[in-house]
Amino acid sequence: MPKGKIKKYLEDRGFGFIDDGSRDGLFIHIKNVTNASLLTKGEEVQYERSNGTKGPQAIKVRVLKNAINTSHTNNSVNNQMDKFYNPYNFVRWSEPANDGTEFVRKSPENHWSNEGISGVVKVNVTTESPLFVSGNKVKTHANGHEEYEFHKKDGKYTIPGSSLRGMIRSVYEAVTNSSYSILNENEEDIPLFYRGDTGMAKDLVPARLIKDGEQFKVELLTGHVHNKSRNLMYAAWFPRYKWAAIGNTPYHQRPIPNVSGNIKHGSEVYAILSSDIKHHKRPFFLRSVLEISDEKNNLSDPSRAIRGWYYHSGENMFNKHDERFFYRMDEQDLDGEYQFENMLKSVPNNIVKKYNQLITNYQEVNEDEIKLKKDTNNQNKLSRHLYDNKKVKGGELLYVQLDSDENVEGMYPVMISRRQYNTSILDMLPNHIKHPTNYEDLCPASRLFGWVQGDVGDIKNDDKRHAYKGKVRVSDAILTKENGTIQQTLGILGTPKPTAVAMYLRSKDLSASSLKGKYFDNGYDHQEVTIRGRKMYLSHGNQNPSLDRNIEKSNLNRTINDAMSKGNQFTFEIKVEGLTDVEFGALLWSLSLEKGMHHRLGYGKPFGFGQISVDIDGFEETNITSLYTTWEEKRKSYSKIELDNYIELFKQEMQKAFNCTFENIIQVVDMVAILTPSEKRSPIQYPVPFKSSKIFDWFVNNSRGKKSRYNEVLPFPSEEKDFLLKN
Repeated sequence: MPKGKIKKYLEDRGFGFIDDGSRDGLFIHIKNVTNASLLTKGEEVQYERSNGTKGPQAIKVRVLKNAINTSHTNNSVNNQMDKFYNPYNFVRWSEPANDGTEFVRKSPENHWSNEGISGVVKVNVTTESPLFVSGNKVKTHANGHEEYEFHKKDGKYTIPGSSLRGMIRSVYEAVTNSSYSILNENEEDIPLFYRGDTGMAKDLVPARLIKDGEQFKVELLTGHVHNKSRNLMYAAWFPRYKWAAIGNTPYHQRPIPNVSGNIKHGSEVYAILSSDIKHHKRPFFLRSVLEISDEKNNLSDPSRAIRGWYYHSGENMFNKHDERFFYRMDEQDLDGEYQFENMLKSVPNNIVKKYNQLITNYQEVNEDEIKLKKDTNNQNKLSRHLYDNKKVKGGELLYVQLDSDENVEGMYPVMISRRQYNTSILDMLPNHIKHPTNYEDLCPASRLFGWVQGDVGDIKNDDKRHAYKGKVRVSDAILTKENGTIQQTLGILGTPKPTAVAMYLRSKDLSASSLKGKYFDNGYDHQEVTIRGRKMYLSHGNQNPSLDRNIEKSNLNRTINDAMSKGNQFTFEIKVEGLTDVEFGALLWSLSLEKGMHHRLGYGKPFGFGQISVDIDGFEETNITSLYTTWEEKRKSYSKIELDNYIELFKQEMQKAFNCTFENIIQVVDMVAILTPSEKRSPIQYPVPFKSSKIFDWFVNNSRGKKSRYNEVLPFPSEEKDFLLKN
């Protein structure tokens, strides 16, 4: 059996290439690897060569080396078991608080009032797992890999007050049923995009976008298709790349035509086409380009020349062989009338806007791949729309979708394209969770931490209040007890993927089972769904992060040079001014939490980094009245019992607000479950690190339920349910 080294391996897509001396290498799919957990770039493998339906590929592949620990937790043996716990979950919100309680939305107290609790809360922080708060970049490797140091101020390790404030506010928001402060309304008001399926392609029509003044129109390019056509593709296929055609059908024997002149995407060209050819596997016919040129007279028989446009999407997939030729025959040259009544269609402005948003989304979600291929001079391997203009100008070749009245209802850069939901995240939020839009309607967290109405540029110059300062100031945390640091190269951290419906959506009905999510066929457009809640990362407890030294350094991950080891201690202060008794109690609870709970802070939370415990070291109250009347600052120190009394007042007010004992209020139940370590939750990990086929297939297989849309959905936090790797 031949041997070779892995030239390229795309772990998240489950395929790669073996260096066999050819330009691209020999295709390899993870399902054909017997010990796939060891598959990485550069590893030597043994394989057999086979001619598959799409060309040569490697089968019966075996990695020729011993196992390397690539786990992300210290349970390397357990991680090979058949279950895992997702690293994050969500805190649900309650219905609006009862009127007359402190958790309703209302205007804040006057800053100039001398009433309320003012003073300084002293806080200790202890690291319960390695903690890394990113500071300066200290090194960039030739391959783009970056190294960072822990945040420092004046040369000393510090945790910025802004990071601590964000951590505290996220807990305070969740427990008090406040609005989302982290939502960017300009972004969250845009419906999400999701990967379309192949079935959507059959309804798309090739077209050319035309700018007419300030408006856009599309010219439908329907090829030889007419109202009596058999199943014929609109665009002609243009064999452009060498491929391993296995077969003797007319489809397989199509030659790669000579290209005359300077032809690029969007070029007006002339072509000679074949007669109808049946696809060798699928039930449709196509016409194939035999000759093509930018000059009609350069063709062997100009009388057969057909005018059209060259559509180039790029050599963006393994064994790709065809691009497209967009054209439309004159109606008198067809065997029937045009399929559509009007071949020039107006495009509504909102459809143009959605198309621009789609291109922007494509480029954002593929940012890493774009950078990698540009850096390695492989931009020709990218889909064209990944580096095109983000806004249409006219002249673009694309595909359109028409409604039953033949009006344009969608435009797409490729046939199998990402699609956009009709419902945005903002649309799904109940009003009491949305960001306050006026000063008289502030949620509890906005009244404590501050509020700005919207973007600074949107604020009007009128007599209304558009911002509120807030009543807490958080200092930086200073390292007071050292217990060492570690250096670690972390695994690749992906970006959140809210379009994973089984993980991010739940029923609007708070009493509904989490299993109801198995039947959300229409994703974000389902009428009975909402987003799950506020995302938080599970406490890993004693499942300390792996200090694996064999993680490859690439431009997609980073090395942290001095993460704080377990047992380091920091101190910081919170200055408060004019808090009500309940606000003060809520703030104290948001710091100390329930016994055994951990806050999550910093980088690498999915891997178990950033678990901290917070202890209140004391509170010194400042008497504001005496300060203004006697010019003397009178201070009073509070005992732990006195501080606990304020926490109890907060819990009692919560019970009044939500008609439930504190420990049974839905947001408290979820938060306690997420932030309290549990030995049952092992291992906590994403399903992708081990590269075995059963893990790679998990996300694909999960959306192939036999009786439901999804085999498994994310359980609610208190259910303590794992996922099966083999679903």
